[in-house]
Amino acid sequence: MKLLRLLLFGLGLFAAAISCRATDSQTVVAPGLFSYQAPSGWTVKDSPISKYKISFAPPANGFAANINVVIETFAGSLSDYVTGSLNGLKATPVLTNVQVLSQQPFRTAGGIDGQRVVVSDTMGKINMQQTFYFFDGGSNAKLVITASCLAADGATDAPLFDAALKTFTLE
Repeated sequence: MKLLRLLLFGLGLFAAAISCRATDSQTVVAPGLFSYQAPSGWTVKDSPISKYKISFAPPANGFAANINVVIETFAGSLSDYVTGSLNGLKATPVLTNVQVLSQQPFRTAGGIDGQRVVVSDTMGKINMQQTFYFFDGGSNAKLVITASCLAADGATDAPLFDAALKTFTLE
């Protein structure tokens, strides 16, 4: 699944690892698809690795926390998509110590219902925390927004991730 590719991308976004073009806007927009407001002080950038713009925190401890979006075609239910994505995540050989810390419903300010899943894992020697926000995009489209940070920053970054994704809208 693309989720694994995007997760690995999120894990690999160390401060100096990728050069991107920044925009002045704090809003991430994919016209006709979705939008959300990036956390204050973050930068929204194009990336050759992602089809959609990505929002980045200022680098700290060699890593830039980030939020990125993937849209996949999946004919099943959102619940089945979440289950399949998590099973794939646990099976990837690149990650160790994959643990689901929480899984709960999530509702945006605009009333879009989805699932929020917080996962901790290790890639190499780096302890990470990702928060996945899963939404049904209609017409067999599923959206997964991955918010990645260092595990040590999880408690601090989680409210920023939630606030940004509360602004998520389908266009």
